[in-house]
Amino acid sequence: MKIKILLAFLFLNIAFANQLQEEIDSYDKIFEKIKEKRSGLSDIELSSIKNPFKQEPIKTVTDQNLSIITQASKGLSLKAILLNKANIDSKWYAVGDIVDGYKIANITRNSVFLVKGDEKQELILKNGSKNVEIKIK
Repeated sequence: MKIKILLAFLFLNIAFANQLQEEIDSYDKIFEKIKEKRSGLSDIELSSIKNPFKQEPIKTVTDQNLSIITQASKGLSLKAILLNKANIDSKWYAVGDIVDGYKIANITRNSVFLVKGDEKQELILKNGSKNVEIKIK
């Protein structure tokens, strides 16, 4: 009886060892594929790719001081202007407040001028069905 149990135990160990060895071999094949040299883009191809994180100016306009102002990129959205306050990305701001690293320099009737160091940007209020002008008589 003891011999039968010992033989069964020995047989099960050999069977599991073979299964474990097969699994180890499959992982070894995967690691060998990872070690193979993979070709990527060349330096020329990499330099021609546009940086998705750099925000390009949309258009250029000039202010009264004739300094160049670039219109703000898609990141900030001017929704409304009311009582010298601007709603930018669903939050209300006044002159001097900081929005996304930009200081609000001026709020006009339909635009907001932002300054960040030497960089100046302008958010323009777009006319349409969502923007309503209210006149008080």
